[in-house]
Amino acid sequence: MSYRSDVTLVFSTSEELSRKTEEYELWVTGEGKDSILDTLKFVFCTMQEEEELVEFSSVNTRWYEFCDNPKIDRVVYYLRWLDSQGLDTSYQFIRLGDEITDIEERGALSYYEVHRVLKKF
Repeated sequence: MSYRSDVTLVFSTSEELSRKTEEYELWVTGEGKDSILDTLKFVFCTMQEEEELVEFSSVNTRWYEFCDNPKIDRVVYYLRWLDSQGLDTSYQFIRLGDEITDIEERGALSYYEVHRVLKKF
């Protein structure tokens, strides 16, 4: 069985996040590797930019933390790093799984609300 999820990741375009991400790139990425932006573009199907936000999203994706997919693992590691730097208010991550109760949320940026509702036809 292969579980699939819809995944959205929204970032603010704050100067602090940009500066810290540059530090992250120097510390973690190193020379000759893809930037975190390149990794995000690879992992997610769509990217939309607005004035103060950048949104990445993907549907029907096999998304598991540390699932033997180095690109997804890298995104998860980056989000954990943001949390450790006190930058959880700079992003919002939402994963909606196959099951109605399978919802994962990270970050404290409030851009989306999750409402999973069953309606009778």
